[in-house]
Amino acid sequence: MTAAARPRCDSGTRVNTVTHPTCRISDCTRPARTRGLCPAHYQRLRHGTDLNRPVRSPATGPRICSAPNCTREAKAAGLCWGHYGRRRKGQPLEPPIRLPVKTPRPCKVPGCGHAVEAKDLCARHYRRLRHGTPLDAPFQVHSQPGPCSVTGCDVQARTRGLCLSHYSRTRKGKPLDAPLRRRRRKPRSHCAAPGCTREAALHGLCEMHDHRRRKGQPLDAPLRGTAPKDPLCSQPHCTRPFWMRGLCKTHAWRRRNGRALDAPLRARHTPGQQCSVANCGRAVKSRGLCSTHYSRLRGDKSLEPPVRLYSSVDAPCSVPGCLRLVNARTLCAMHYRRARDGRALLARPHDRLAPRHEP
Repeated sequence: MTAAARPRCDSGTRVNTVTHPTCRISDCTRPARTRGLCPAHYQRLRHGTDLNRPVRSPATGPRICSAPNCTREAKAAGLCWGHYGRRRKGQPLEPPIRLPVKTPRPCKVPGCGHAVEAKDLCARHYRRLRHGTPLDAPFQVHSQPGPCSVTGCDVQARTRGLCLSHYSRTRKGKPLDAPLRRRRRKPRSHCAAPGCTREAALHGLCEMHDHRRRKGQPLDAPLRGTAPKDPLCSQPHCTRPFWMRGLCKTHAWRRRNGRALDAPLRARHTPGQQCSVANCGRAVKSRGLCSTHYSRLRGDKSLEPPVRLYSSVDAPCSVPGCLRLVNARTLCAMHYRRARDGRALLARPHDRLAPRHEP
């Protein structure tokens, strides 16, 4: 058939009219793949199986056993596991298969209705048998939430239906009908230290004051965390706020480092205060000095030389006749290089020109 004679559909797509031959085994309509056989018969040929036996069609759902009067699911060769095992052993398939019925047997111990776990015993009696405990001993009954089972006792039951006091008596072999002796709580007393409202724990003192007593520290010093909100330092003529143990931060630091507490404190500068050095208008940083003069003081340098002031960005060069902007030490970049190299700073004609970055 030529290309022009091939059939086409209405949309112009070519239709494949090639047909594959069927399997050469009679009554098999599957297409042949290899040696004129379908895949199922070809596998039988490879394994030496009978080719005339009908091929099982693929099931679309769970298959039922083919044995008569069997409704179980087929697992192998169209049979359930029970009938498949019979066929492998050469036994007939007609007798019905006895299903295993698990009927729990009771424990052999008299009065125990629990199911057997091992050796005709339930789990609890088998555990006793392993540990050598007598089997006829009664089991412990867990008490339900409620009061003690002793008459006249309304305390919550904890063990074997008894409260802790009555259970302790049963363990010691004491009678349960004797009245219980209730402990009386002593009235709470406050700490004997002056000004302390805490509850006394040992020797009539609270825990913190008793700790001080054992270390030989005075008891009248205020406790940490008991001072009023934002108090003042306990040192005379000190108006700084309280920080720790009745002292401000400065006095607490002095006491920790063994310094004298009565030494005068360094006066604090107020915001906006100027440096105490003459002709210095900078703000105070520390000890009444600006940051530059304070650095000189720490380095044992003289405070008299004037501080080099950094000019603003828009200031012109200090060389007469130079219109360039300041770069360092009130000089432009060119004159600063000259001063660093020891050359003359006289202005040249091109120095009078306006800066290049100006419009």
